[in-house]
Amino acid sequence: MSVDNADEATEVARDALTEAGYEEATVGDAHQETSTWIVQAESGETQLNVHVDADSGECEVAELGE
Repeated sequence: MSVDNADEATEVARDALTEAGYEEATVGDAHQETSTWIVQAESGETQLNVHVDADSGECEVAELGE
């Protein structure tokens, strides 16, 4: 499943956050890199980035260090 725009990236990221245990995360802006969408999110005090592969829709949730 390809991810063609920021709205789709945000939706896919929201699903990935839920699967990763961040059901209460607030999803912010999405921006596109070369072949990846980066979606910012926050869960409590934890800052997150969700990397969404634009071609496959596969996601990786990363906690950002302080």
